[in-house]
Amino acid sequence: MAEERSYSARRFNVGDEVYAYARRPIVQQGTFAEYIAIPESYFALKPKNLSFEEAAGIPLVGLTAYQSIFDAGQLQANQTILILGASGEVGSLGIQLAKSAGAVVIGVASEKNQAFMQELGADYTIDYHKSHIGEAVKAYSRTG
Repeated sequence: MAEERSYSARRFNVGDEVYAYARRPIVQQGTFAEYIAIPESYFALKPKNLSFEEAAGIPLVGLTAYQSIFDAGQLQANQTILILGASGEVGSLGIQLAKSAGAVVIGVASEKNQAFMQELGADYTIDYHKSHIGEAVKAYSRTG
């Protein structure tokens, strides 16, 4: 008979697929381990359409985008944000976070990523190979 264990997790059920940002304020034992004890609040349910490998990248990338936009940048609704490298990991989450806050988003990436940035919610996109970024931003600010 399998050993019954009592867990203090309240938000999740046994068998739920979860992911977490497992870094503590003070790194001591590290996180490269089969098992680790961290607060339940560090976890979220893994989106069903993502693999564990895909979900593993979200916490640090999302935190970086969030801190850059809101903590350092103090972005508010109806402000405009320019995101360089907007088709990359931090940039693509940045587009989504900025749009959810009600900002106007200008994304910068190569031509092949213009549609992707628009799908994520970018209001305007700039191909850095074909446009002077500063001039394009000025043009968008006159039309927007």
